[in-house]
Amino acid sequence: MSIVTKPFGTLPTGEAVSLYTLTNKNGLSAKVTNYGGILVALNAPDRAGKFADIVLGKDSLEGYLAGHPHFGATTGRVAGRISGASFKLEGKTYQLEANNAPNALHGGLKGYDKLVWNAEVINDHGVDKLRLSITDPDGSNGFPGTVECTVTYALLDNNTLEIAYAASTDKTTPFNITNHSYFNLNGSGKGDVLNHE
Repeated sequence: MSIVTKPFGTLPTGEAVSLYTLTNKNGLSAKVTNYGGILVALNAPDRAGKFADIVLGKDSLEGYLAGHPHFGATTGRVAGRISGASFKLEGKTYQLEANNAPNALHGGLKGYDKLVWNAEVINDHGVDKLRLSITDPDGSNGFPGTVECTVTYALLDNNTLEIAYAASTDKTTPFNITNHSYFNLNGSGKGDVLNHE
């Protein structure tokens, strides 16, 4: 597997963002940006061997910054909604940002999908992988505890896209992240998914 890096744009804060293209020996490819840990594209073959991008995404960083329904993003600290934007833990009530009033959605206004992750290419048992990491500080978006989190992407030679999550924290805290990709097996921009089985 090979991993190629290229610039993907610059945030208003001046932070540079990169796009990583993972390709396996069969020609399958995935594009991941360190902005939000987003899976931007996944080019896979259909039963006839014709390749198409089967995940919905944006063509540019500007497209993601303009807003989207979490296309391909790593969502967290908690993926999904927390009712009433608050929770009780160990006798204490924690108030979160109600970014999906009256609830907290996908970690808050500055969830994991809006962070620039540190990126490095690692070799794990002979396979090159893209490892993204962040430190989410205590109190971030109202959650207790500092979380050290990694998301590792790999495109294996059996045409498997592997996404591995690991995290540790210094306090008890809710934690539930996921990849938020939308799939269209016809190919991006090619009809709807109503004929999928």
